[in-house]
Amino acid sequence: MTLIEVLVCLAVVGVLLALLSGPLAAVREGAKRTRSLQSLASIARGFHAYTQDFAGSWPYFTHVGFGDNVIAGGGLRVEVASFFDAFQTWHIALADGYFSGNASSEALFPPRYAGEGTGVEMRPWFTSYHYPCAFIAHPDFWNPYRRTGPGQWGGTRADQVAFPGSKALVVEGVRGEGAPRSSRGGRRDLARARLVATCDGGARPLPWESLQGGYERGDGFIFKDSGAVHYADSPALLHTTDGVRGRDVR
Repeated sequence: MTLIEVLVCLAVVGVLLALLSGPLAAVREGAKRTRSLQSLASIARGFHAYTQDFAGSWPYFTHVGFGDNVIAGGGLRVEVASFFDAFQTWHIALADGYFSGNASSEALFPPRYAGEGTGVEMRPWFTSYHYPCAFIAHPDFWNPYRRTGPGQWGGTRADQVAFPGSKALVVEGVRGEGAPRSSRGGRRDLARARLVATCDGGARPLPWESLQGGYERGDGFIFKDSGAVHYADSPALLHTTDGVRGRDVR
């Protein structure tokens, strides 16, 4: 084979690889999405098992204060955590009782962003499968007309959830945490739909357009010394307006 023939063959191979790269990437993304939905459903089952063991209460394991919570379990230990850090440290607190005693299990971290980071993620101590802050404060705290402060922080109950199919129980974090921007052609990137397990036990992708916004002030900047960590409604779906009584899906 001559040098020219070799170069032609390489060029043909390059073209074929370029043509296949898009479909192969889509297949890999779809596989990761499927795995994540399976993990979300499994995690939701763990949360429901917790409510059965604790008289209908949702997980609640931090106390009011910033940086003075110790969270241990599943072979990991976090010594400095604020009240609302429960949103990303729940896997440590619940690992021994509900997740095979392994807080580093692959099933407790989103596969779509493995190794890429999702903002605050410091694997394995913090997971980007988020437990909404709405579950650890009274519903009135998430209402602009009824919020008073940390006196409203505490556990909530499963029977307080008014819209189980529209209330996020576990949310896959995404890079950037904002709704995806339109491309040059004006089409939205629906591949960045939020993957969510809801309180009715379902797990599904939810397009950004279907989501309700939460309480705009998040945990509240003025409460940062008491353990607030989100000063706006971000990450999305963690600060549902009216808390567990509200809905995240239109």
